[in-house]
Amino acid sequence: MSRGTVREALRELQAAGLVDADARGRLHVHTPDDREIAELFQVRGALEGLAARAITGNERRADIVAELRRHLPPASVVGDFSDHMNRDLAFHERMVRLSENSILLDAWSGLQDRMRIIFFARGGDRPSTIMTRDHHLPIVDAIASGDHRAAHDTLVAHMEQAARLWVDAPAR
Repeated sequence: MSRGTVREALRELQAAGLVDADARGRLHVHTPDDREIAELFQVRGALEGLAARAITGNERRADIVAELRRHLPPASVVGDFSDHMNRDLAFHERMVRLSENSILLDAWSGLQDRMRIIFFARGGDRPSTIMTRDHHLPIVDAIASGDHRAAHDTLVAHMEQAARLWVDAPAR
């Protein structure tokens, strides 16, 4: 691979906020601070809350809820952290995708790499119970109720709890 290709790839990673340059221009993986973590979960809450509200008003809500139930994360935290993280993010992505709002999906997708950095920087060897079925089922139940306010509020509360968890987790 040419140096130019590598430099361009590193520039793209830096533009995405995944790599930082020090005063001498050396690059390293970005380490999010507590404020950035809280803000990222706040934005996710807004985006996913919008998705939840959209689904509650969808005439196919019952089918969408059934699909979300089939894709809930595992019930326990036993196993590989990466697997739990991927299944957790896949559930949230599926919910956003099922809102049928392509701009919302694009905005949410743009946050995935930053979320992965947070997960690995603040807990990358142990799955959290917030990644389990029990913490996601209330979101699905609220969507199933058809109450758009409850669906939104339940999703935002889930993100607020996640933000507290990851902010309080020790940096690696």
